[in-house]
Amino acid sequence: MLGRMQNSRCRVRNVVAVKPTGLLLVLLFFCVFTPAGRAGWFDAGWSYRRQLDVEWPADKASSDELAMADFYAAGHVQPKGEDVRVTTDEGKVVPSSVMTAGPGDRVRVVFALVRPVKRYFVYFGNTQPTGKVEEPKFGWGLLLDMRKFPGGDVRNFQQIEAAWAKATEPIGRILWDRLNIGFDPFGEPRPCIIKYSGSLFTPVDGEYTFAVSAHNRGGLYVDDKPIAFAEGNVGDIRFAGKMDLKRGRHDVAFLHVHTDGDPRMHVAWKRPDQPKFEPIGAEFFGAVPRVAVGSLEEHNKTLTADFRLEYLGECFYVNHYSHRYRLSGQLAKPFAGAKYDWDFGDGQTGTGPVMEHVYLADGDYVVKLTVRLGGNVDVQSTTIHVSRLYERIDNPPNDPVGVQSKIVQTYDVTKIPANSLGWATLL
Repeated sequence: MLGRMQNSRCRVRNVVAVKPTGLLLVLLFFCVFTPAGRAGWFDAGWSYRRQLDVEWPADKASSDELAMADFYAAGHVQPKGEDVRVTTDEGKVVPSSVMTAGPGDRVRVVFALVRPVKRYFVYFGNTQPTGKVEEPKFGWGLLLDMRKFPGGDVRNFQQIEAAWAKATEPIGRILWDRLNIGFDPFGEPRPCIIKYSGSLFTPVDGEYTFAVSAHNRGGLYVDDKPIAFAEGNVGDIRFAGKMDLKRGRHDVAFLHVHTDGDPRMHVAWKRPDQPKFEPIGAEFFGAVPRVAVGSLEEHNKTLTADFRLEYLGECFYVNHYSHRYRLSGQLAKPFAGAKYDWDFGDGQTGTGPVMEHVYLADGDYVVKLTVRLGGNVDVQSTTIHVSRLYERIDNPPNDPVGVQSKIVQTYDVTKIPANSLGWATLL
């Protein structure tokens, strides 16, 4: 779990006597490859950070924009992410909210963008953080907030509002880009209640008609007024409502209850300037920009072990999934002489800057990466959660059996966990 640093964090640094050539190499690294030109640390109480580069038209911004970043904290974040801070490149803290802290060491944070800034930093690693973080205004994109359904009858606006008020057990939060869904982005489907909230841009003045559909029930609100309530996942416009709206942004929300199967809902609109119903495009809610997450940096340290994790493919056989990942070692400043040693947390090890690895079973694995440069050594341990890529479950990357079997053939059979040995044999 996040915050249990004694279990998920391991750092070893040794500077040993080296021959003159080795010493020159180390000095060259410290003098030339120390992150130069990067922003100064905003507060020494925060030990770690990652650079965030946002792709957005910063010079034409409306000041309402939000961005979302996913990163791994290598065991250095507090359990609920209460030590996470996002700043501009000049060290000014911006409004932010931790959407998810876990599973594993994964953290998702949403933060407000400041015109005309494109570079930000996310800081963490403070056991006693001070100062309250301002919550961003969710008027850009759609905040999808999923909670465990508390039960009860839901057949109208009043009952679905009461169910949301009783729902206190969180499942997950994420910025969404559309008022429709056909799967659970946080895992296998389960009874839940979801609230979508944000703002909707209406391009012209006039009467708008909204049609809704939801399995099992769902209700649409515009400017806090109930518009239409869906009593099933139908393929027509029987559940619809109208509203006169001026050109501009309007608060929008949708409450959705589903108790079996995949959560499915959809909202379409007929604008005053169009003859028929159409899906509402992401641009009318505010497209969330892409964020490039940089390497892990530690305060006053030059060498910090880090890697980028990519899900490459799932492989289905005998009613079971195994998963292929790419793990790429990275430093805040790359250096050709760095050596990378891996412990994948499942009994297998490897050497090299880039590795492909197959995890034979779902679960949490502690990946320990050791980076050596001359006599300088750093070790970081990161807990990753291995499972299907649920946020892309409608179009997952698939692997043929042969792709994963070639990797598994190289494994040390004596070190494969007992619960995975059967799957390894089948592959």
